Formats: sequence, C-alpha cells, structure tokens
Amino acid sequence: MKVQVLGQLLIAVSFVSFTPTGGMAGPHTPAAPPAAPQAARKYLLSVGIANYAGKPLRGCVNDAVAMKEMLVNQFGFDPSGTTLLSDKEATRGNILWGIQNYADKVGNGDLFVFYFSGHGTIFPDYQSRLQDETADLDLSILRQQGISLQDGRYDSAIVPIDSSDGRTERAWGNLILDDELNEQFAAMTRKGAYVILVSDSCHSGTLAKSISIDQRYKFIDPSTALGGMNLSSLGSGPKSRPSPGSGVNFEGRYLALNSSEDNQLSIDGFYEGKHQGLFTYALRQVLSTRSSTVSYGELHAIVRTIVNRESGGSQTPFIDERFWRSGLNTPAFTPTQFAGIVANAPGNAQLRLILKSRSGDPIVGGNMALFPIGVRALPAEITPSNTLAILTTNQNGEALSAQIPLASGYYLVKAVAYGFNFFTGTVRLDNTGGLATILIVLDRQ
Repeated sequence: MKVQVLGQLLIAVSFVSFTPTGGMAGPHTPAAPPAAPQAARKYLLSVGIANYAGKPLRGCVNDAVAMKEMLVNQFGFDPSGTTLLSDKEATRGNILWGIQNYADKVGNGDLFVFYFSGHGTIFPDYQSRLQDETADLDLSILRQQGISLQDGRYDSAIVPIDSSDGRTERAWGNLILDDELNEQFAAMTRKGAYVILVSDSCHSGTLAKSISIDQRYKFIDPSTALGGMNLSSLGSGPKSRPSPGSGVNFEGRYLALNSSEDNQLSIDGFYEGKHQGLFTYALRQVLSTRSSTVSYGELHAIVRTIVNRESGGSQTPFIDERFWRSGLNTPAFTPTQFAGIVANAPGNAQLRLILKSRSGDPIVGGNMALFPIGVRALPAEITPSNTLAILTTNQNGEALSAQIPLASGYYLVKAVAYGFNFFTGTVRLDNTGGLATILIVLDRQ
C-alpha cells in the first residue's frame, strides 16, 4: 500500500472514535466502505480577448484555447461542459451569462473553472456595487505614465470586448467588477461546488522595468476601457470603509490563481513560436509534465519561479487562498479537494499512524480519523459509523489499525492532539496491499 502525502503531512488510523473536541468512544470493527460515489462533474468557461479597439493584445485567444484543450485532454473535463468565448463573443453579457449558466448546472462537489486572458483594469470602489475594499492602492507609477488616478480604494475588473460601447446605467459601464464575479461564484459555492479562478490579466498599475518589442502589458486604464469617460466626473468620493454585510461567503470553496501581484502588470509575450501570456505559458508548461501529481501549492511555486525569472522580476504570480479551506496540498483541478481518482478494486490493508510534533517528538494520545472516499466535509460529530477507522497513538506516537477494505484514491482525514493545532486534509492511498505508514506533523498551539 503506497501513500502519497499532500504536503508535509501523512496519516493513519486505529478504531477509537473521536469528536472534533476530542471526546472518545470505544473500539469498533469498521464497516466496508460504501461504493464509489458518482464522479463529480467539471465545468469550464474559458475567455480570451485580444482584438481590443485601440489597445490590442496578441496571445489571449491562444491562451484560452490552449487552456481549454489542456483541461479536456489532461484533466478529464467533458467537452460538453466547457465553453470558449473569444474576441467578439466575449461581451459583458455573454461572459456573465456563461457563468450563470454553469451556476445553474453545478451541484455539490462539482468543480467550475473560470479562465480569463485579456485586459484588466481598476474602478473606484465608492462607485462600485459594494463598498468592500479595505486598503488604498498606490497609483503613483500610473500617474507617471499620464493616467490621472488618485490613490484610493479600487475594485479589480476584467475588460470585455464591448467595454467601450458607451455609458450604461452602471457607473462602471460594461466592465465586470470583482464584486460581480464574487457574487456569481458565491452562488456556486453555496450549492457545494468548488470554484477556481485563473486570471492572466492586470488589475493594477506598477509598470515593469523593461519589455521587449514582442511583449505587451495586459492593463488598460479605466477611462480608455470605458470609451474615454473621465472618471473625475464621478467625483472624488469618500475613502469608505466596507459596507456592513457587503462581503460574500465562499464557503471555503474558492481559490484564485493570478498572473501578477496587485501592484504589477502581466506580460503578453512570444514563447515557443507563438504569442501567449507569460503566466499561461508557464502554467501549461508545469501542468503538461506534472498533471496527475501537482498540487495547487506546487503549481503556484513552480509557475512563480518561471514567470519571475522570465520577466526579470517584474511579474510575480500570486495565489489567493483566503477562501479555500482545503489547503494548497490538494491536487490541482480535481473535482473536489477530497474525492480523487478512484482506481482498482477494494482490498484489505493496515494503516500505521505516526504522529509527531514539528520538533520530531512523538505525540501520545493523539487521534486521527479516516473517512470513506466521497466524504467531502467533516460531519458535525465524528463516530465509528461515519469513518473507516480512528486511531489513537501510544507512548511512541504510533498506532496500528486492523485490516481495512480500501480503494485507491484521496481520503479526507482529521488529526487532533491536546496542545496542538488540529489538521484536516487529504491523503492519497494507492492500494497495492500490505501496510501503509502515514506520518502527520502537528504544530503546537
């Protein structure tokens, strides 16, 4: 039995149940695991816009097509559950309708990926749908480039192909604010779906130190994006605090992979014989060689290194995990953070738990529970009836389970010990029979 640990953590089990607060129950014989659940569905909306009026880009449609092909061919996305919008198709209405279409379709445990490659911009928060920004942006570099925006609180926005098509009843015209995207994504997560945003665009204004003739920036100032509208006509506005209750709840199921930091621009360049975004190029390079094994954390770390090197330090991708409860050790673009690829017939194996502190000392009396494949969230109370096994460590920080019927795949686990922070995450078990040794390292409180 091979175990693939996601991150620095490994896991095992003995048959004593515990509650999230550490309450114990007696030994038990585990029931056979339930049949493998119906596979979660994967959906994709991929948007690429290059043919902007006045400030065109080159590689964005290539990016959107390539990402769609990769997710279908390497990650098992059903082509019937994917949509590509490019250039003239990528209007504000079509993009928002496309997201809403998938919001109606997704169910518990499904995965929705929204990919965007094109211009990004910013818009004053006090004129946005929600006054929810908490920090001022330093726009001094933009002012040096002749863009007369004052420091303040701004929403990020993506720029549809029809962004400059005149004024609307919205102060932000046909831009799509992060507030609007967040509302749509939160509706999906309330249904139990998981949402991944992959954005290869710019949302702020620090210009890179140098750029070649084959490269362009994916930032457009909001006045130009809105057809020449003077933003000063909106007034200066207060530097408002967030409106009470204006935030959205992503239920811990939202993760964003962004091409650059908030104070940087993203490069649209020329790599390996074609125009494409630097971030998307690096992302695809990593995924093409590590598709079945790479975690979100590993993906970000490698892509960050590549992009930072190729841009001369001017572009640094970042990952926003504030609303992602699963941790960055989960495998990239799986349907959920818990249910992985289930392979092989069930077989019997023993699990050996080793529970240690960060300093390497054994943890005595610590507990770990292993849940059946398909369990996507911790139950309110952890008992023998809803776990495959529960282990309590001895004086050596170890515990050994009885024989447990297991299939290969990703399992949800929770480990607790007095005086330590608990751990909840996933572990991959590859069923080859025999003994699986799983180590969990806990940090002291």
